[in-house]
Amino acid sequence: MGAATYGAARRRRGRRSALFVVGSAAPRRGGLPATRPGRAVAPSGDRMPAAFVPSQRAVTGAHMSYVLRLMRDADARAIAGWHYECPYRFYDAEQDADDLAELLDAEARGEAYWAATDRDGDLQGFFSFRVEGTAVEIGLGMRPDLTGQGHGLAFVRCGLAFARTRYQPTAIVLHVAAFNQRAIRVYERAGFVAVSRLMRATNGGQHQFVKMMMPVP
Repeated sequence: MGAATYGAARRRRGRRSALFVVGSAAPRRGGLPATRPGRAVAPSGDRMPAAFVPSQRAVTGAHMSYVLRLMRDADARAIAGWHYECPYRFYDAEQDADDLAELLDAEARGEAYWAATDRDGDLQGFFSFRVEGTAVEIGLGMRPDLTGQGHGLAFVRCGLAFARTRYQPTAIVLHVAAFNQRAIRVYERAGFVAVSRLMRATNGGQHQFVKMMMPVP
């Protein structure tokens, strides 16, 4: 199953050498979630440590690790070439020219886009984050050959751990294409609840999305 999200960060800030290392929960059944959060921006003034490993109590049964780092041009080019099987071709970057242009523009990406790699540095997927008041909106995508193998929930939890640590939000929000019931089930298992439906202009047309939210204690 494919999943991807692209947005824009129009204001460029100084790049920081930041890594986030998280042990991910054991893979479970279910596909990789998919979202398109729209324009993504990062807050200023908060620095990440050179590496961060959250408490293992938050990732019970952890046996894998993801490393999050700021997305590089090579990562963006690789992601732009990803192709998913039908019906998830909806998430191919080339399906929307504006999204593709933003993904490949380092200034637009800013500090909103993060590559997710394994311990050896191999690209596994990516995340994007947009701050809206005290909430943060998350988007994500996993490499096509890794989807549909039960890694989705662990991958989502990685992004959630990052969002909680970096942004300290009161809530985490995402938008997922309404047809993608597999993704919606994974999000629900991660703790999200559907709060509304809306139409969004993307991929050359209007498509229905489900807004989901998770409060952060």
